[in-house]
Amino acid sequence: MTELEDLRQRYEVSCRMNYMQRRKRQEAYDEIRRLQDRVAELNRIRDLLESRVSDLEARVGRDDIDRTCRAWQGWDEFVETCSECGGDMPSDSLYCPNCGRKVVR
Repeated sequence: MTELEDLRQRYEVSCRMNYMQRRKRQEAYDEIRRLQDRVAELNRIRDLLESRVSDLEARVGRDDIDRTCRAWQGWDEFVETCSECGGDMPSDSLYCPNCGRKVVR
């Protein structure tokens, strides 16, 4: 193999590696954009739900809400701690609301 062929082969390998690196980088950027779009969508949904809850509370009147029902007790009844992340969770949880780990009983 001559020196010129060797240089040409090294150049081609370098070009292929650069192409693969650019492609992986572009795929990572695309995934980041998809995740950012998903986060923005979830934030819009959260804002919509918060506004609907506020509207309902205004229509019903906050003092008229029965806070003894299970939905309002919710996070006030922490009695267990997750063995994985140490977060608080309701006693009847099947999964930790913090880390998603299945509760072992």
